[in-house]
Amino acid sequence: MSTKRPRSSRYLPRKTISPANNKRGFDEMTGFSPIAASDLIIKCKGDVFNAHRSVVCIQTPVFAAMVDGKFLEASTGVIELVDDDPEVVKQVINYLYKGNYSDYSGSMNEETKKSAALVMNTKVYISADKWDIPALNAPAAKKHETALALWGLTEGSLRV
Repeated sequence: MSTKRPRSSRYLPRKTISPANNKRGFDEMTGFSPIAASDLIIKCKGDVFNAHRSVVCIQTPVFAAMVDGKFLEASTGVIELVDDDPEVVKQVINYLYKGNYSDYSGSMNEETKKSAALVMNTKVYISADKWDIPALNAPAAKKHETALALWGLTEGSLRV
């Protein structure tokens, strides 16, 4: 039995998957490229995110209605988010694909990370509510509680 794979399809894994690399990410293991077979583009203030309806729309009925209804997005396959923060959109998309997101980005000192995490988790929670992604609300709330704890605060301490 030959282990050679045909080279004619861009959808086949480019790397051999062995038990040694089974802890690496799905995209790295399979050679999957988000751009390959992308049938949905999400734009936000100059940032462009290539996505897949089968991944995104099954998790957010709001986006599904946009691309399946009688809207411009249905004919173009492009969702334009003009009122949102591109970094928040990126993290929501990360969650839709990976089941997790980062609540701060880049290299930051500890104080900046703590502040950024509070803001990001709040914005992600709001976006999850806005786009009807209930599975994201709990992780965003949990990450927000963790970020509050870094400041020595709890949810109850913020109530007026």
